[in-house]
Amino acid sequence: MKTIFTFLIVLVTALVSTANAQQIISSAHAIRPCELTYSTPLTPGIPYGIEVRGYCGVPYNASAVFLSLKAGNSPKGKFWLYPYGETHANSQMNYQDAVSPDPVSGHALVRLGGGSYESTNMWIEATSAVNASVIVEGYIVDVVVDCGCQ
Repeated sequence: MKTIFTFLIVLVTALVSTANAQQIISSAHAIRPCELTYSTPLTPGIPYGIEVRGYCGVPYNASAVFLSLKAGNSPKGKFWLYPYGETHANSQMNYQDAVSPDPVSGHALVRLGGGSYESTNMWIEATSAVNASVIVEGYIVDVVVDCGCQ
């Protein structure tokens, strides 16, 4: 997990942008893995809203989360994970042969949508009937600072 977050910090540092004499600084924070949903049954093509901010140590000003996903009781398909208010063009994870006793797992970095205090921050959607567990392992906070740069 340390290697994953080292990569994540390098990625976030590379995404720092400047506009109108302000700079957005993103910082990544690892947390103890915490399950947001446990083996939640998903219906194909129907988005399931997940409230992330304010749970499992994720602050209300988080802009993205690093997740671990587990798929169970499904032969094959894919997850889409995307911010509230957007379509499923972002993170996706394929799963195959998730009918074995050990669920298939993967990781995703997902931006959070909606306002800081809205109840649904992200959607998860599946292409087949599947039981999904979503575990949050870290988050990103963006801070806008005046940098005097042009």
